[in-house]
Amino acid sequence: MRCKVCDNAKLEVLIDLGIQPVAHNYLKSKYDNDIVTHLLKLHYCKKCGFAQINEPIPPEKLYMEYNYCFSAWKPEPHISAELDLLDKYVGNKNVSILEIGCNDGVFFGPLKKRGYKRIVGVEPNGCAAADASKWGIRVLNMLFSEDTVNMIRSEVGGVDIVVLRQVLEHISDLNGFFKAVDQVYDTQGEKMLFLEVPDFSKALESADCSTIWEEHPNYFTTTTLEIMLIRYGYVPIVWDYYNFSGGAICVLAKKMYNTDYKSRMMPVDCSIYKTFAERVFDYREVLVTTLKKAREKGYRIELYGTGSRACTLVNGLCIGDLIDGAIDDQPEKDGLFMPGCRLEIKSFDETMNKYINCRMVILLAVNNESEDMVVNKIHSRRKDILIASLFSPKIIKDQVEMLNKSLQ
Repeated sequence: MRCKVCDNAKLEVLIDLGIQPVAHNYLKSKYDNDIVTHLLKLHYCKKCGFAQINEPIPPEKLYMEYNYCFSAWKPEPHISAELDLLDKYVGNKNVSILEIGCNDGVFFGPLKKRGYKRIVGVEPNGCAAADASKWGIRVLNMLFSEDTVNMIRSEVGGVDIVVLRQVLEHISDLNGFFKAVDQVYDTQGEKMLFLEVPDFSKALESADCSTIWEEHPNYFTTTTLEIMLIRYGYVPIVWDYYNFSGGAICVLAKKMYNTDYKSRMMPVDCSIYKTFAERVFDYREVLVTTLKKAREKGYRIELYGTGSRACTLVNGLCIGDLIDGAIDDQPEKDGLFMPGCRLEIKSFDETMNKYINCRMVILLAVNNESEDMVVNKIHSRRKDILIASLFSPKIIKDQVEMLNKSLQ
């Protein structure tokens, strides 16, 4: 195994969460078997600090029953700020833009409204591609790779800007991917890259394992993202950071070629990596103690949110037996069961109506940008419900300790 960013061979285990189910493979019955299981283990590079899954699940197994279109129901309030950034540093509304992994058009729809005229999307998920095309923008329903880049270029010609929002963390072969990106640019164009990735530094600081997901073989911090960009010939122009899904890094970079990334690498302090697993399992002990205490005092414990982060946290920390049920606002999940822990998923209204006389603790497994809305929704029905957040960038151990005090 070698580091996918700096090619260093000295990798260390960051955390081993054991055999886990695939987060999006919801079950129709609690007696069903998980379709695919896998070893969820992260390594980190002792030289550059890049965290990575080095043996990802093959796509044909990972996406065998994947038919969800996520962007439509996931609030992204930072999109307007990203568009402002493009307006400021690009300005020319006539540049040609290719968004790889455009999903249902959640970004290029507003991009079109801002006046950008030449936009094309690439999206391998047929359901998402069909929704994206409703924006009146051409969407190619295919996977972007070295095998398809010539076909894409013949369809749309060369482009000036490549947009990668919440895509790069999914790419197993970074080297092959960037070779394909190089081939899609217009030879006379700007050759710019606009990308957004999850910020793993918040999870590292908070000892939050929930951001680890089998669909993400790559985990970036600002440092490792800059090293990667320089390696593939890009010079960052501007950086920005957003409170989205645990934290997000956004960067606009320009292709310069012949950048010597090795000479620009500085020694990385890996002390926070070395203690990550220990801090995660220390947090688990505090959480388990608190949930057992709530159970002893007669509280019903509900998990609010059943996405990938919730799945990793509940199954990775083995706390499913201490939770009574799960709530999710996505109607497609109603009546299904979470993989691994087999928690039954119900709507908020059904749960509140069914357990109206139960004392209740709700564990928030929703992204921080949605928390205020969910808390207000819960307390509009019952102000006596105790609530604790499970996800960074909040200090999750403090959240559990405050819940523990509320149970006195």
